[in-house]
Amino acid sequence: MGWVLGFGLHALVVVLLAGVGRAACVCDDLLSDDITCAYLEKEEGFDCSSCSCVYTPTQCVEALLVMKDTAGDSWNGSVFMALDCNATETLKALALNASSGANATRSLGCFEEGFFILVSEGSAPSEVSWSLYLGGVTDDAALELEGGAPYRGFVGDCPTFDPSAMPSLAPSFSLLPSPLPSPGPSLSPTPPPSLPPSPAPTAFPSIVPSPAPSTVPSPAPS
Repeated sequence: MGWVLGFGLHALVVVLLAGVGRAACVCDDLLSDDITCAYLEKEEGFDCSSCSCVYTPTQCVEALLVMKDTAGDSWNGSVFMALDCNATETLKALALNASSGANATRSLGCFEEGFFILVSEGSAPSEVSWSLYLGGVTDDAALELEGGAPYRGFVGDCPTFDPSAMPSLAPSFSLLPSPLPSPGPSLSPTPPPSLPPSPAPTAFPSIVPSPAPSTVPSPAPS
């Protein structure tokens, strides 16, 4: 097991040194819950004297969204979306629906880095407002951001932030199923135009054959 682990660590070190040079502290990059500087020095032969040897596990921060609607009749097509730092993947999409009333609180999830925020306008933007808290439902949750609709911006650290890649506006759509279209007025089929009956053909007059002329013999001369 130690041989396999050592082989994997040395392969990783070769990659790290090739990219950043030997001036970098390799030990800090290799630390984990199971690997310490003492292990690297004793078992793998590394020199960690110039390293901090402090391992800080990656922690995520929960984001909590409080949505409000002054009319209490849903956000009318406005949607709050959290996207990754490249603005290419939607991480969460939330909207206030009519059954939630005038306000609702939802979790956006746990984030290890920053994220983009896009809020579409909808049909009643003046009724929409929201507050974003970082720290979840704990007592130390801090208000990070407030806004309305439409909105675009980002929260936290986005190392790959590229303003040109950020969409100009979130698309306006509803998370509720679209109602079925109402049937249009029934149209009675138009009867074909009535044509006057054609008159019966005129009968040709019957031709009665004329009687043959009677031939009277002429008297013989006397």
